[in-house]
Amino acid sequence: MSLSLVSGTYNRLDLLKRMIRSARKSVGNVPYTFIIVDGGSGDGTQDWLRTQLDVILIEHGELLGAIKAYNDGCKAAASDYVVILNDDIEVTPGTLAGAYYFMEQHPKVGQGAFGHIYQRRGAEAKTTPRWQEYQGYLYGQCSIIRRILGDTVGWWGEGYRTYAGDTHLSMRLWELGWRVERLPLCTVIDYEYEDELRRINNKDQRHINEGKHPDSQLFQQRWQGRLPHKSHWKAASINSVLAKAARGALSTVRFKVTPPGWPARFALIRAFEKYGKAHQVNQTRYGRTHGMEKLQEYAVDWVRKGQPDLVLLQSHTRRNAI
Repeated sequence: MSLSLVSGTYNRLDLLKRMIRSARKSVGNVPYTFIIVDGGSGDGTQDWLRTQLDVILIEHGELLGAIKAYNDGCKAAASDYVVILNDDIEVTPGTLAGAYYFMEQHPKVGQGAFGHIYQRRGAEAKTTPRWQEYQGYLYGQCSIIRRILGDTVGWWGEGYRTYAGDTHLSMRLWELGWRVERLPLCTVIDYEYEDELRRINNKDQRHINEGKHPDSQLFQQRWQGRLPHKSHWKAASINSVLAKAARGALSTVRFKVTPPGWPARFALIRAFEKYGKAHQVNQTRYGRTHGMEKLQEYAVDWVRKGQPDLVLLQSHTRRNAI
């Protein structure tokens, strides 16, 4: 599955249906599945979601906060990319397909941020896409991200409940040397729907801690001054290897010492298989059968012909445990 479309929801069935309809039209021929996390809706949302063949439903049973909802939804994904959506938005035609192909063609980009066309912020905002930044660094609200990178950084982080998770995710990517890019042709119509849940959250944000929500305070504590000025930011030097791993194109060979009578161990090489082709050589057996010199020739020849991105060697003694 190439795309996992993740959203949380709570008692917004009509809005959710509109979002899902628009996403289905926007995805084109790209394989996808929805992962919807429900916070205990009582309006028929769960019953409807269970009838949708392209939806995986995660039931929290109660409101546990947006951060846990998106973390659980994203962690359940098994696709190449995760698209983070809201239940009160509408995805414009071609956005999801365009975002997928952009990421495929730009392996050094970690996240693509969609433009939000806000319907409650004045005439210009209703037609002009907007993006958000923190201290000069772009962050994605509705966005597409490489699943491997999201898993690596822990998605929306820990300690927050309602706010700051989307910003935290993007800042972690920048911190690791991965770019977050605007996708000008990929947009969502954001209705910022006013309901009981939003009013509760906004009330908390206005009145707790002199106008600062606890999530916002925690985010500031973690990120104030943590990243260099944007003009001094540099991509990670190992981006080429990470980019291949993110695309599932990493090539790995491991030469493993396995003395006679010891059980073969494949856990490490199985882990690398998640990121591309991986092969393990029992160097002890090969060396005992063909000799040390042939083993060395074999290893060099393997690397020369296969051109792996990573070579893992193991040596316990000067005779390589043969």
